[in-house]
Amino acid sequence: MRSSRLTRLQFSRSAMRAVGTGHRAGFAGDPGTTPGAQTRYWGDDALFSTPAAPVSTGPTVLFQAFADVNNGAVNVETDLNSVTIATNQMSANGQKLVAYWALWINPGASKTTKIRVYFGGINIYDSGALTLAAAPIGASGFWPVRLEFIRQTSTTARATVDMLTSGSTLDVYSEGVDDATLTGLNFAGTNILKLTGTSGGALGGANNITHKHSRIDWWPAA
Repeated sequence: MRSSRLTRLQFSRSAMRAVGTGHRAGFAGDPGTTPGAQTRYWGDDALFSTPAAPVSTGPTVLFQAFADVNNGAVNVETDLNSVTIATNQMSANGQKLVAYWALWINPGASKTTKIRVYFGGINIYDSGALTLAAAPIGASGFWPVRLEFIRQTSTTARATVDMLTSGSTLDVYSEGVDDATLTGLNFAGTNILKLTGTSGGALGGANNITHKHSRIDWWPAA
């Protein structure tokens, strides 16, 4: 009995040494051939494996800002938030950017507010000149703007933008642009994503529109 148990123990140790010296069972995914794939070994009737590299399925925060940025003089379009999307950040079809901007807007019947969003120099959202006669809280309020931008091909994209403007002529102002509009893009280079504000009208002018905070996330293709 002792001899049999010793033989089994010696066999088990031999099998482990075989694993350590590179004796494999011939499964696909040997180290150096398929990075991230599972590598499986046999030893003493047991299956050993190295786990595959984890795959990211959630968003990555690219940018976050929380400093006040005010608009300029009357009828002057001002960059309220501008970021540079890195080269090849959008390297695959289906990858997307989701952006959220929180704006403070001082409303009034004699003022107009215009919000625009640009990507790669292309205007993908224009709210038009809105008259914000009231606000949710007090004499002024926060107005959120949300963008979803999806790469369609190596040179085209699709996007939707929503702006909540309770108290204006439209409660929710939305705009969608498809790949027939967003053409000629170059995702292999850098691209500027920015939101601008313009204050017009008889009482329009500086400091009527303020960027309060924002965040831009990158999502992998589904």
